[in-house]
Amino acid sequence: MPPAGKSIFFFTRYSFALPYAQSFLTYFIILFSIIHAMNKESSMKKWLINIILILSIALTGCSGYIDSKKAEEAYAKGNYDEAVKLFTKACDSGLYDECYNLGIMYDLGQGVQQNNQKSLEFFKKSCERGDKLGCKNYAELKALI
Repeated sequence: MPPAGKSIFFFTRYSFALPYAQSFLTYFIILFSIIHAMNKESSMKKWLINIILILSIALTGCSGYIDSKKAEEAYAKGNYDEAVKLFTKACDSGLYDECYNLGIMYDLGQGVQQNNQKSLEFFKKSCERGDKLGCKNYAELKALI
């Protein structure tokens, strides 16, 4: 059970919107680059490099989101060890909600040994990426340590 004032209800935090927005912007930029390159009578080699770039970014961008959803499912089932692994991968790929979730798990000792310093690190990462709740928990925990 989370301590008073802390929330573990990350399902309601609309984390699904961020990856879609990032993906849309990324694809738009890549598509614009390809069209621009093709208009300049680019060689077939440049065109193939752009296609490879699109595929690599698409696969990389989706993996964090997939890990995030699998992590939420593992957490809901009480499989904290698996959730920590998947949240870590998602956090490393840039999903700030998952950094926040890792901060909570380290704070509560779920699937990991309780560690306030690690919790503080993950709340800070979440805060640096624009998560207000991560900033709030970072400030509260930092005041206690």
